[in-house]
Amino acid sequence: MIERINHVMMNLYDSLSMRRVFKWLSKENKLPTQPFKSGEKIVVLGNGPSQNLFWDNMEPFEGYELLCVNSFITNSSDLFFKVKPKYYCIIDPIYFDYSKAVATGYAEVYKETMNVLEKVDWDMYIITWERYDINITNKNIKQIRICSRHYLGSSKEKEYELCLQNKASFSGETVAEPAILFAIIFGFKKIALFGIDHDDFKEISFDGNGEIYISTQHAYEEDGPEICYIRGEVGNHTPIYIIFDGYAKLFKAYWDLEALAKKVGCEIINYNSNSYVDAFKKIL
Repeated sequence: MIERINHVMMNLYDSLSMRRVFKWLSKENKLPTQPFKSGEKIVVLGNGPSQNLFWDNMEPFEGYELLCVNSFITNSSDLFFKVKPKYYCIIDPIYFDYSKAVATGYAEVYKETMNVLEKVDWDMYIITWERYDINITNKNIKQIRICSRHYLGSSKEKEYELCLQNKASFSGETVAEPAILFAIIFGFKKIALFGIDHDDFKEISFDGNGEIYISTQHAYEEDGPEICYIRGEVGNHTPIYIIFDGYAKLFKAYWDLEALAKKVGCEIINYNSNSYVDAFKKIL
């Protein structure tokens, strides 16, 4: 009986919290976009090495819309302007706040990205979290805002219901998650995944001072993987348990996305058998 009361109270508290959040978002004019039927089939193109599997065998995906993410538009700009993807997903704050880009050493990335976006001469949607505004004047580009808020109650059915209404999302540990969530809730029935490998945890290493580095390989890098120093929020050190906690949330979110897709009759296929994402059917 006590457990039942706690369950009800937790869901009630979370429901009221979500209402407060949306009241604030409404005041800021940053409500998530109301879902609409956008298409039938889509390729979600991450930047991992398996992205190249798509370019090597594009014929089976004729008629699919194309969604790319992050630095694809600058590191593969010739290809970007050739294939003219309809969707582009970015959630990192450096793309929306120049001061943050400067502070973190990404000022040139910000400038290059905005420059490319201003040159887009076809109809394109930018998919972001609801709290961001993209700093461009290009009338060819419209913004789709995905809710970044998490449902903290204990009911999975309620969480999935909110996600389908674009009123909640999952972990947000990687840009692929809101990209796939967008495809599900905006009506796509077939989602093909490329470049979503998530195998970089295999290359975690320490330097002589115990600081953590990670080696990440992107499809557009010909000179080997990028070595990234992981800096913590407090001081200069990130405890390794925090890093692996992030991986746990990331991989769990894919299982939630798969369950959500099944609820609406959407099929997600990961076209890379070596990907560590194990929630979706794999085909190579």
